[in-house]
Amino acid sequence: MFNEYQLVYLKNRVASIPLPLSAKGTILLVHPTNPLAYEVEFVGEFGKSEGTYTVQENDLAEYKEPCCVGLQNLIDNVGQRGISIITRKTCDGTKFSLQSRGVKFGDESKMQPPSVDVMLNLSCSIGIRFCPFCGEELQKVVKRTPKYFEILAEFHEKFNDVHL
Repeated sequence: MFNEYQLVYLKNRVASIPLPLSAKGTILLVHPTNPLAYEVEFVGEFGKSEGTYTVQENDLAEYKEPCCVGLQNLIDNVGQRGISIITRKTCDGTKFSLQSRGVKFGDESKMQPPSVDVMLNLSCSIGIRFCPFCGEELQKVVKRTPKYFEILAEFHEKFNDVHL
């Protein structure tokens, strides 16, 4: 059972909720029904509300913050112009990459060919094993909430320019 104001994430797809798996939210209200249900406000980019939905208990999991706010900010920036951290599933488990994007993911198709010979990196990634802010080993972060990072890796798949 979850409590009001507890942080959760969406662990199962719910047809009536147009949000990706791993969407984060806060419990606003507990409905004492059978099965238990919750009013959850989900937030997206920059903490902007993505809506409030009634969600069954079995579709939610407790969200635990990663090692530091810096890491969470980079994870939340995935697909945006600038620096982000993306996750991916491999045969060895969840791996992390630091990614730089010159163009927002959704805007790549709008790019016109340059009129002069100029090389432009739309995105580039490099694998990392430690948090770039606090230095914690990222596998220790994964062990705290493995299901969250498994779902996150599935969501990040489209942003991944490194395919193993």
